[in-house]
Amino acid sequence: LLARSSDIETNYTTIMTSLATISSSANMASQESQNIQWQNRNSCLAHNHQRRQKLLQDEADLLELRDALMRSQKTVFVNGLCTLSRDVKKLTVGEFNDRFDCDVVEIIMGQLALVASGG
Repeated sequence: LLARSSDIETNYTTIMTSLATISSSANMASQESQNIQWQNRNSCLAHNHQRRQKLLQDEADLLELRDALMRSQKTVFVNGLCTLSRDVKKLTVGEFNDRFDCDVVEIIMGQLALVASGG
């Protein structure tokens, strides 16, 4: 099943925009670290706290991005199924496996396991 190129381009744009945002915030953090008084304990603790908070926010952003991309992937998959020709849609599982030399049930179970594991 092939996704439409516009869907793939949209996914790619979403990924690159989100990663660029995370990357730019990492660059800002490195610039802030130049203003730290490393011999002052309170300054170091404050810096560590800020970095920890930023890490937690980045992790949350990445999880949100992952979920959005998984939803998008499911949409592309369903749209691909809808565009199958009628003769392919009418095939039994065994006929499909023979015709395309695969095990469609195993493929679907693999996708479900991947989604369930969050991968």
